[in-house]
Order: sequence, then structure tokens, then C-alpha cells
Amino acid sequence: MRCVLVSEANLKADTCCSYCRNKIGDSYAREIGSRRIYCDYDCYAHAAAMPLDTINTRVVPANSWSVRS
Repeated sequence: MRCVLVSEANLKADTCCSYCRNKIGDSYAREIGSRRIYCDYDCYAHAAAMPLDTINTRVVPANSWSVRS
């Protein structure tokens, strides 16, 4: 993974870090391939070290499933 460090950018007001979910300030890191945004290089480095199948996954409880017959 490669990233670009961006300074003094104007993003939407509710933009959050892809790793820690903190609000993005006026500088951030953006991954080139997926265009994901991270609040700083440390969050980017932690996300890059994670296995790809665990990034951005969501667990849905079994009792919320609906079955159609």
C-alpha cells in the first residue's frame, strides 16, 4: 500500500478516519489504491499492517437475519 500526505485540504464536514473513526482535520493521509482516508500516517501504518480481510468488515448478529419462505 502507498499513501499521500495531504495538508490544508477542504473535506466534507463529517469525514472520518478509515482506521480509528476520528474526525479528519485539515491534514490527513490518503491511500492511493483504495482512496481511503486516515487521520495521520500512524493510522495508515496500522491499517496497512492488518490483514486485508479484516479491514472494513461488519458483524451482523444472527438474530437480525430475516428468512423468507
